[in-house]
Amino acid sequence: MRNYLLTTPRWQVAVTGGLLAGIFTGVVAGLVLPFGWIGAVGFGAGIGVLFGASTAYSLESTRRQLRTSVDLPADALHADTLGAARSAVADGSVPADPEVRAAALALAIHQLEALRRYRTLYVLGVVVCGFSTVLSITAGFDWIDVLILAGGLAMGWQLYSLRRLRQRVLLLSAAGDAPPS
Repeated sequence: MRNYLLTTPRWQVAVTGGLLAGIFTGVVAGLVLPFGWIGAVGFGAGIGVLFGASTAYSLESTRRQLRTSVDLPADALHADTLGAARSAVADGSVPADPEVRAAALALAIHQLEALRRYRTLYVLGVVVCGFSTVLSITAGFDWIDVLILAGGLAMGWQLYSLRRLRQRVLLLSAAGDAPPS
């Protein structure tokens, strides 16, 4: 699915995502909020436009980062090579093709550097979310505690991803140094 999103034109992803988000938000706003249906349609249209625009920007930003990390020209996005490299980074087997292995290594190093920049924030976030959850539970359970705990777990997962990516970089580097058999 990710490779499909990486090769689909960004305007199609933006229109589809914006339309779905706008319809969902408009229906929920019409049923729950006291806007009335005309206000709900306007609210849904505004949310749809914002969601579509942010989706297009995020998708293009991801594509640009992938192209620069794998060293692809700006107009070429080789879906097969990129898909194999992405699966190799995400705990797949080490690819035998040296081009795919080099792309996977470059992608893993790029992801590792991006995660390292925010490591301190992840640690602080986990500590704050954990402390907040403990204080909130002792004061009386509320459903917001579930969201705080989920945020802490998500940041903890990012810290684990650092370790996993370091191991993948070492594995892909060692496979590139080994003579072909």
